[in-house]
Amino acid sequence: MDELRLKNRTSNGHHRRPHIAVIPNQQISNLTAYSGLIITIWMVILFFIRFYILEGFIFPRFYGRKWRDMDDPLKRGFMNHHIAGGVKIVLLIAGAKPFVNVVFGYSDFTSPMGKHAHPTMGDLLIVLTQLFVAMYVFELFYRKTLSPVAVMHHVGAVIIAQSAVVLSLDLEHERDATIEFVLCLVWGAFDVLAEGWLNLAFILYRIHPRNHAFLCYLFFSTCAITVMGSVAETIMIMVLFGQSWSRWELSFKIVTPILHFIFTLAQLHGSRILFSMWLKQKRYLKEEDEAHMDPELGRPKASDEAKPEVIVTTDSGEASRTESNPPDTPEASTMPSGSTTEPPAETRRRIGPITRFITGLR
Repeated sequence: MDELRLKNRTSNGHHRRPHIAVIPNQQISNLTAYSGLIITIWMVILFFIRFYILEGFIFPRFYGRKWRDMDDPLKRGFMNHHIAGGVKIVLLIAGAKPFVNVVFGYSDFTSPMGKHAHPTMGDLLIVLTQLFVAMYVFELFYRKTLSPVAVMHHVGAVIIAQSAVVLSLDLEHERDATIEFVLCLVWGAFDVLAEGWLNLAFILYRIHPRNHAFLCYLFFSTCAITVMGSVAETIMIMVLFGQSWSRWELSFKIVTPILHFIFTLAQLHGSRILFSMWLKQKRYLKEEDEAHMDPELGRPKASDEAKPEVIVTTDSGEASRTESNPPDTPEASTMPSGSTTEPPAETRRRIGPITRFITGLR
């Protein structure tokens, strides 16, 4: 690590050089040769979690009728979102330290995890890489329906991740092995962050399918986060790629931007799905609201006696509450039929521009 600190300085000793430009070309871990065994163990663990813990115990008790009423494709998708979401949480928590230290700090793959810890940064990264691969392999085998874009994304992620691992076994001929793996770590980190929000969104969608106001906020915010994540990923990848430009062979200089472009398209495809889901929930909410509102008075129809209470959150954070069957008042009973008298200001629903944009309510 001390050698890397010295290399990270320029000749004047003041300016720090990018770590990816000086990290040595080295074997990732002594566990690299056992990658096949590691991914096999992860696949077995995912099976036991899915079959015995989630499907056999937790889901029937926690989700109850919602789980039992789903058909097989929905159950598989719902299960996969839980598996993928849980795996991504593990990846983020366990991989945070080695990722930051190797990509942005002074550590390399042989640096220990702690002062007296035997596992190295590379050991943990290899194990987590195989978990990342196992997650996508599990989805490819388990899901009943997958879009062509999702299939290409998952297959590409698996092949690229495993190729980056294998390259480190032949360092004599693969001079780009280490920086290729570092770049794959950045790809994987952003992929986990982007896809993790999508998993959460669809889990909540299956739990609250009729809460259209909540789903409007959910899908809009998730879509915005994934788009911003794709932009941030592109900036970081291109910066790191440019900082290490002199170390790349010509073939990688050509292939790497192409691969990044393909992965970005796959992520934007997920954002497009979230965007369409937001528009759909926005339309449902607008239709539901128009069916309950009197177009002349701008308040719930008096004839709607069995409609549930609707709560809309305003931009100021306050909840605006309307009832479909307001209690009878003397004023209401004496109001002539067909009157278009404007209701008091305090009875009218106030919705700010942000809420109006997200939900489509007036």
